[in-house]
Amino acid sequence: MKAVWFCVVLAASLIAGSAASADEADDCAQARGTNAIKPCTAATQDGGARAASAYEKLGDVKFGVNDFLGAAFDYDQAIVGNPDDVALLVKACRAYAVANAHLDLGMADCQRALQRDGFNASARNVRGLIYFRQGKFDEALKDYDMSLHARPNHAGTLYMRGLTELKLGKTAAGNGDIDAAKRIDMRIEIELGVYGIQR
Repeated sequence: MKAVWFCVVLAASLIAGSAASADEADDCAQARGTNAIKPCTAATQDGGARAASAYEKLGDVKFGVNDFLGAAFDYDQAIVGNPDDVALLVKACRAYAVANAHLDLGMADCQRALQRDGFNASARNVRGLIYFRQGKFDEALKDYDMSLHARPNHAGTLYMRGLTELKLGKTAAGNGDIDAAKRIDMRIEIELGVYGIQR
């Protein structure tokens, strides 16, 4: 009889725990901004797909408040649950790139994204930034060229290609791309300045 009672209590406990985890995941999904930190952190303890979604949401929140390295670590945790998610791999790569830290980890995320989608313009763009940070300007220029082939009016990529061209001594082309980027988005220099990128 005691064994039956123990099983009943255990089952009830598991059901309650599962319901609590579902509630935390729902709270995480519905929360906005920094209000998502507490429920999403709790939801990461659930494991599986819910944890992956919670880590991605945490990464988005941290990126939004300029905690780029914290965002990168959360995205990489999310990738454990979704290793073939190209968009998620690009998010992680971008976070490392703009943080200008652990660029080897960011490069690994970008390479994995491009292995799955070799024509992904976003992956090319952020890998270009990693190459730029590393002083590999020829490689950066190739990635920016390929990214702009798919998205010719992307202001951020145009501006970064311009900076890269200036680094390579291509003054006219560099200034032309930077001017074109500012015509598309007059705030592009301010936006990139948040990432520590200056002309």
